Amino acid sequence: MVGLGLLWGILSLTTEGCPEVHLEPEFDAQRYTGLWYEHARDKSISFERGNCQQARYGPIGSDGRLGVKNSQPKADGSFDTIEGYAECQGARCEVNFRWYIPSGDYRILDTDYDNYSIVYSCGKLLGVFRYQYVWVLGRAPTFSHWNTVNSTLAAQVPGYDSLYYTRQGGDCQYLPEESNQ
Repeated sequence: MVGLGLLWGILSLTTEGCPEVHLEPEFDAQRYTGLWYEHARDKSISFERGNCQQARYGPIGSDGRLGVKNSQPKADGSFDTIEGYAECQGARCEVNFRWYIPSGDYRILDTDYDNYSIVYSCGKLLGVFRYQYVWVLGRAPTFSHWNTVNSTLAAQVPGYDSLYYTRQGGDCQYLPEESNQ
């Protein structure tokens, strides 16, 4: 259950809508498939905690859906995982995990497919509360594309400054490769 304090940390009372953002032109979902490491996420995200998170996208099913599997290690050496699918219209996707979890807005603002991806989500709850999240993903445990991330966010989501930098590499444990398929 989400506490009131946590709810206020996630949502902002505003009559403003989501900013008009420009998404990755001619998004290629096939090139997006594979392993990504989370390097940053919005500080207010309550459904994701800890470090060493990974996401694997693909393969694309015959129905056009992109498979999604997110994982992160637990203290006991096991892993938390959740699997679902994404339905994309260009670079604007809707991610679904379980029937009782609302689908998630997933917009790819920018990616070079080989090194980084900047993902944005924004919406309104009850027509009053706006939420917005950002994720920064990379293809490797190390990340050196912060200039691109910062300039993209400054241009696309002015005033956004709520990133938590996720620890990767070092002593991180990752889901075995064959489990990520």
